[in-house]
Amino acid sequence: MVPERDYHRSRFPYNPVKDTYTCPEGNEMHYRFSTPNSTRPDIVYRVYTTDACFTCVVKNKCTNSVRGRWMERWEHADVEEQHWKRMNSKGVEKMVLRKRTVERPFGTIKRAMNQGYFLLKGLRKVKGEFGFSVIAYNMKRAISIRGVRSLVESL
Repeated sequence: MVPERDYHRSRFPYNPVKDTYTCPEGNEMHYRFSTPNSTRPDIVYRVYTTDACFTCVVKNKCTNSVRGRWMERWEHADVEEQHWKRMNSKGVEKMVLRKRTVERPFGTIKRAMNQGYFLLKGLRKVKGEFGFSVIAYNMKRAISIRGVRSLVESL
């Protein structure tokens, strides 16, 4: 059974100071134990529950579990939330600017010019190889914008 809209996970605010969730009925869900993810054991979730589920009159709208409603929270969720807060405050404009200025040349170099990987090893050699790719991209771009005749005349 899927919880009704009023009892969706997003309706359970998290309080970082108390380390609790609050259900829509006003009951606090406290941390009980930690459990690893079933497919990725390196990811650990903190599980929150409340004993108030056993006497709650709207339990059937919230969950059909005999044990009551459980909320899982990734142990590093605070870092993820800080990231999204930063992204939503000023990161979106920076991402749009980056897409316009940087992503197009890299995509063209990788796909259209068949430079998805480097042939040489070592930082010095890779820098040289990448430099040739950038020069070729810039020449290709200049030719497409100004044309060959105009470029030759300007030299």
